[in-house]
Amino acid sequence: MNKYENNDKLDIVRGIMKRVLLLLLILFSFNVSAKVEYVGDVDDNGKVGTSDYILIRKHIVGTRILSNSEKERADVNNDKKISSADYVLIKKAILNRDPLKELPSKQYTVTYNPNGGSGSNVTQTVDYNTDWKTKGEIFTRTGFSLIGWSPSATGSVSYTLNKDQGKYTSTSNLILYAIWQIKQFTITYNPNGGSGSSTTQTVDYNTNWTTKGDIYTRSGYTQVGWSTSASGNTTHSLNKDQGRYTSTNNLTLYAVWETQQLSVIYNSNGGNESNVVQVVEQNKDWTTKGPIFTRNGYSQVGWSTSSNGSTTHNMNINQGKYPSSSSLTLYAVWRKIDSVNLPPLPQNVLNKFRVTQEYDSDTLKYWIESTDDYSTYGSTNLLLTHIWIKDPDKQIRIALGGGTTLGNKKPVELMNNEINRLSLSNKGLIAVNSSFFGDSRIPSWGSYQSTRILFYNGQLIRDDCNIDFGENKNIYSSYGITKYGEIRYYESSSQKDCEVAKQQMISDGVKYSGTGWGVIRKSIADPNKKGGESRTMICPMDRNNFVLFSAYNYSFENAAYLAYNILGCQTLINIDGGGSRTLIFKKKSAIDKNQCITTERELADMLYFVEQ
Repeated sequence: MNKYENNDKLDIVRGIMKRVLLLLLILFSFNVSAKVEYVGDVDDNGKVGTSDYILIRKHIVGTRILSNSEKERADVNNDKKISSADYVLIKKAILNRDPLKELPSKQYTVTYNPNGGSGSNVTQTVDYNTDWKTKGEIFTRTGFSLIGWSPSATGSVSYTLNKDQGKYTSTSNLILYAIWQIKQFTITYNPNGGSGSSTTQTVDYNTNWTTKGDIYTRSGYTQVGWSTSASGNTTHSLNKDQGRYTSTNNLTLYAVWETQQLSVIYNSNGGNESNVVQVVEQNKDWTTKGPIFTRNGYSQVGWSTSSNGSTTHNMNINQGKYPSSSSLTLYAVWRKIDSVNLPPLPQNVLNKFRVTQEYDSDTLKYWIESTDDYSTYGSTNLLLTHIWIKDPDKQIRIALGGGTTLGNKKPVELMNNEINRLSLSNKGLIAVNSSFFGDSRIPSWGSYQSTRILFYNGQLIRDDCNIDFGENKNIYSSYGITKYGEIRYYESSSQKDCEVAKQQMISDGVKYSGTGWGVIRKSIADPNKKGGESRTMICPMDRNNFVLFSAYNYSFENAAYLAYNILGCQTLINIDGGGSRTLIFKKKSAIDKNQCITTERELADMLYFVEQ
C-alpha cells in the first residue's frame, strides 16, 4: 500500500468522524434546548444547537452579519461583543450537555406608569420564561379607581391587577399604564317632612351636575331649595347647574320648606283708596287690618268676602290660623254716616239712664247718659258717653300732663286747668283721664309706673324699654292712636316685649300714645261680681263711634258684661287703672265733684276728642 492509499484511508476516516460529530451535535441540541432559555439561541428557534454555532462562525468570518437582536442572543459571555469565546461556550454547552450552568439567564424590566395618577414610575424585574405577577393598586388618583394595566396609555385593561401572568416569554421590556375609571357618587334627596321617599341621583366625579327641582310636596309649604342640613337654609338651589362635582363623598340634600305666603287683598269697595295687600302664611295666625280706607259720607265697619255682603271679618281682630291654601279678597263694609250709629241700649237698661249732656255738630256728636243706681251691674254711679266723630285721624288726641304734687288742689281742678290750656281754640271738646306717664316728681308713684314708649304728633319722644321692669311687670302698657284713627292697646312685661311693642307701634303708625292698664277680656264677664274701684274705660265700636265708661264702685267683670254682652263692643280698654274716673265735658267736669274719690290721681295723660 502506497502512501496515497494510506492518505485516502485517513481522509475517509476523517470524513466519517466529522459526520458522526455533526450528528451528535444535532442530537444533543434537542436535549439541551429545554434547559437553555434565551442566551445562545441566536436564531431564536427556542433551542441552542448547530444552527446557532454556524451563525456565530459566519458572523466572525464575515459571511453572515448578525442583526442587533441576534447579536444580543449570540453574546453568550455578555462582554458586549461577538467573538470566538461565544462560539466556544456554545460548543462546550452542546458537548457537555449542561449549558445552563455556563450560560447566563436574560432579564427584562416591567415599568408601571401612573398615567395621570400620583407618584412616579415603578419598575419590576422579571426573568425570561419564568412566572411573573402584575402589581396591584400602587398609584392613587383623586376621584378615580385603578382597575388594571394596559400597554397603551389610552387602552383598555389588558393585565389584571395583582394577578399571576404565567411565563414571561417576551424578548423585550414592557411598559404598563395604569387604567383609571372615574368614581361615581350618590346624591340622596330627602323630603324632610314632605311627601314620598328619598330619591337618589348618580354623578361622576369632576363632571357637571344639576340638582333636582321641587320633586316633593308638603301641605301649606313651598319647596324653595335643598340644604346639606335638615334644619339649615338653602345651600343648593332647585334645578340648577352646580358645576363640577369635586367632593370625594356621597351627598345628602334635604328639602328646604317655606311656609306658603298667600295674599289677603283688601278692596276699598267704593272707597277713596286703592287695594291693600297683606301677606299671610298658611297655618299661621293672622290679624285683619283695621279701618284703612275712607269714603265720603260713610264709615267703615268691617270686612266681607262679598262686595255687597255684611261683615264676615271684624277689623283688627286675630283670625287664628290661616286655613286656606288660596288667597283671600276682603271688601270694605260701609255704613252711611247720617246719624250716630251706636246700638241702642235695651229698654230695661235705658230706663235707668238720663241724658245729662249732649252735643251735635257736623263733625262731632256725643251725649252722656248717667245713672245713680245701676245696681243691676254693680255700679252706684255710671256714665256712658256716646261719641261719634267724622275724621278719627284728626279728631282724637292725647295730651301729656305733668305737675309736681297734688298739694291742696283737687284733682278735678287740676284736670280742668289742663283741659282749658289744651282746648282754648277747640269747641265741643270732651276728654277722659288716663294714667300718668310717670313724672318722677310725683312722690307716691315716681317713675315706677312710667309709660315706656311715648309718641306725640307721630314722633317717638320717649323710649325707656331698657329700664329695669322690676316686680310690677303687668302695668307697663300703652294705648295708642294709629294713623288710621284706631285706638289700639300695646302690652309689655319685659324689655324684649317692650321692644316688640315699640316696633309694632311704629308699624301701625301710632301718632299719640298714653299709659293704659290693659284690655278687659270678654271671658271674665260676670254681671254678679259687685263692687270695685272707680274706672275709666273706652270701647271703640268702629272707626267713628266710641263709648266712654266713667264708673264708681265698678268691677272689671261688670264692665266686661256691659261692654261685650249689652253694647256689642269688640275691645274694652281700661285706660285708667282704678281709683280714678274723670270726664270733661265742654271744659267742665261732667261728674259731680262729690263723686270724685279722694284717691283720684293727678292728671298726667288725657285722651280727648275735638271738633274740626
